[in-house]
Amino acid sequence: MDGTGAALQGGRWNSPGVAPIYSAANYSAAFLELIVQMGRVSLMPTYHYCHIDVPDRVIIEQSNFNLDDLSSEAATRGCGNRWWKEGRTAILCVPSAVTRVDSNYLLNTNHPEFALLKVSDPKPVWVDPRLTAAAQGWKSTAQ
Repeated sequence: MDGTGAALQGGRWNSPGVAPIYSAANYSAAFLELIVQMGRVSLMPTYHYCHIDVPDRVIIEQSNFNLDDLSSEAATRGCGNRWWKEGRTAILCVPSAVTRVDSNYLLNTNHPEFALLKVSDPKPVWVDPRLTAAAQGWKSTAQ
């Protein structure tokens, strides 16, 4: 929960050196984002998730990002980098590039309100065996 991975690699909404924590509005959206990033389902049981409680007094900034620009790395990274560097809020709501209807949240650990977030203990990610079987079917039909 410190943004190190994002800072090392960069991501859709940040350049290397900028360290937001990526999260999602709900478990299923986070699950799909992780599958897309990993490119496979088989490693999912080795991962864990946490629930983040956001008190009402913490401001969640809406990005108003144009969905047509989601495929532009320069546009998405520019949006996230500006928000991070300006330190306007602890949380920025951005659209999911995977679903386009769900929301992802970037968390700024440098913002004073970040300390107000409450993070649960990690819990293991569970994968329904039917999802693993379906993923194998997708892989074989794509070859």
